[in-house]
Amino acid sequence: MKPLLLAALLCSFVAGVPAHGRSLPADFAYGLPLTPSGAVPFAEVELPLDVYRTLTRADLGDLRVFNGAGEEVPHLLRGSEAVVTETPGAARAVPFFPLRGAADSDDTLAVRVAESPGDWRVEIRSRSAAEADGADAVSGYLLDLAGADFPIASLELEWAGGGDFYGEVELATSDQLKDWRPLTRAALARLDYQGRRLEHKRIDLPTAPRRYLRLRWRGSAPPFELARAVASARPSQALLPEIRQWLPVTATPLPEMPGVARVDLGGPIPVAALRVTFAEANNLARLRLSSGDSAEGPGNHRAEALLYRLRFGERELISAELSLTASRDRYWFLRPDDGLAGARLEFGWRPDRLLFLVRGAGPFLLAYGNANLNAPPTSGADLLHTVGVSGGDAPAPERLVPGDVVTLGGEERLVSRRSPPSWRTLTLWGVLSLGVVLVGVLAWRLQRQLRESSTGGGEPPSPE
Repeated sequence: MKPLLLAALLCSFVAGVPAHGRSLPADFAYGLPLTPSGAVPFAEVELPLDVYRTLTRADLGDLRVFNGAGEEVPHLLRGSEAVVTETPGAARAVPFFPLRGAADSDDTLAVRVAESPGDWRVEIRSRSAAEADGADAVSGYLLDLAGADFPIASLELEWAGGGDFYGEVELATSDQLKDWRPLTRAALARLDYQGRRLEHKRIDLPTAPRRYLRLRWRGSAPPFELARAVASARPSQALLPEIRQWLPVTATPLPEMPGVARVDLGGPIPVAALRVTFAEANNLARLRLSSGDSAEGPGNHRAEALLYRLRFGERELISAELSLTASRDRYWFLRPDDGLAGARLEFGWRPDRLLFLVRGAGPFLLAYGNANLNAPPTSGADLLHTVGVSGGDAPAPERLVPGDVVTLGGEERLVSRRSPPSWRTLTLWGVLSLGVVLVGVLAWRLQRQLRESSTGGGEPPSPE
């Protein structure tokens, strides 16, 4: 059995041989020159759109950084992979009181407390209305924020009764019901159309208000009254960098999937928002959005939202940008209820930042695009992450602007091909084949000896 033991040892030796192939700039399709000054040990560059559309791996694993001697230097990608976490802020319903009288009347308010056996009420009216004591139309509301023990960042209003309305309100704040300081203006709406409801009832405040908040309608007030007012604190959240670039895209209808249109981003672009701009006013559509790495669809569900552009006289109400969980999916699938014909579609994205060690002499080169790499680089990436170059006393990395694109290996590097077997693979298969032959020879010898011993009547000899 010694030959079998030898074969096993050879197999383990071959399997343990390292297979780290050294990458060269010519192994990649294109490159971007980088020229750090060398004043600090680290430099970083934002990845341009063309890099994403050339890479062949969703994990951005087919890019490398080389110094002037053609040596690969450690690099690390930082950016949109961070997870956004958000915790809702504190919220509390606050008392409110109707303001009666014309909206353009004297700003001074008259407060009257009416008492009766077992009951009392507070009336707050403009002084002109109190003097006239005849006008009782509600022109706005006064909110008492004294019970909110947190900085108020937004206000959400609920209305009693049904019916459509759209209007604008002015908000002002005060500590003593006089000397009102203007705070902001906001649009409020509640619209029902073809079985859908559009509500805009949240007001974001630019600064925290004082004890009292006055809300007044600009123009005529809706024919129903406020039912509930909730003040909320600003949510605590870990924010990603703001959207830096907007990418216009075209949605192509899919004949095999009626009602579905596909967007091909051309690469693993880290999108985080969608903006839809209708060409004409008075458009309304509900959109369902999914994405995946296959052009066949339908992908994973990402978001659903009501999109609109509505005109009220000279004013327009337009839906906000649709925030998305950051994703590198190449294909996006849109399912609008009423179609988005003529609408402009734009995906918002945040470019990744590539951080690298300025080791060796320049010029440096960011090489990208290779469909035949087995794995992304790991050497040095963990060290760069551990260093924490953005914290402590370490200097910030130098920000670079890449030069013009240069052709390295060209388009043929982007074509996946089956590479010839390496010497390691050939050696391993040779050793395994030799082991199989040795086992076969040993079995044949053992069988022959057993046959001879059976015919001779003696004890069978040992195979050794």
